[in-house]
Amino acid sequence: YEPSFAPSELGSAYPPPTAPPVGGSYPPPPPPGGSYPPPPPPGGSYPPPPPSTGAYAPPPPGPAIRSLPKEAYAFWVTRVLAYVIDNIPATVLLGIGMLIQTLTKQEACVTDITQYNVNQYCATQPTGIGMLAFWFAWLMATAYLVWNYGYRQGATGSSIGKTV
Repeated sequence: YEPSFAPSELGSAYPPPTAPPVGGSYPPPPPPGGSYPPPPPPGGSYPPPPPSTGAYAPPPPGPAIRSLPKEAYAFWVTRVLAYVIDNIPATVLLGIGMLIQTLTKQEACVTDITQYNVNQYCATQPTGIGMLAFWFAWLMATAYLVWNYGYRQGATGSSIGKTV
C-alpha cells in the first residue's frame, strides 16, 4: 500500500500520469482492432474479382463518354432569341391585363379647407374589373409557361422558342 495511489475524496484510484520518455513523446497508440477494412492498394482501387468458375466473364466496359464538340452547341444569340420567343406570349398577356387594370382605375379625392389653406388629397386604386382582368391574364400567362416549358418541352424535347 502506497499513500500516493490511495483514492482521493473525488474517488480516483488511478496513479498520476508519468513524464514522457527522454527520447521525445509517448509511443503511438495501437492500431484499431479490425473495425475498418484495409486501405486500397496504391493503384487507386481494388482489382476486379476473378470470374467465378463455370460462368462467363463480364463484358468489357463501353466507350468513354466525351463532350460534344463546340460546333454542336447553339450559339448564345440563338439561345437568347429562343428565350425571348418563349416569353413573348406571357409578356403580351400580362401587358394586356396591366393595361386593362390601368385604364379602369378609380380616383377619389378629399378636399380639406381651413381658414388659411385649401388642401386636396387624392388616392388611386384599381377597380374590381381591372383586378380581375390582371389576375386572369396572370393565370393565363402562368398556364402558358407551364405548358410550354413543362408539357411541350417534356413531350417533344423543345419549347416553341427552341423549335423556331
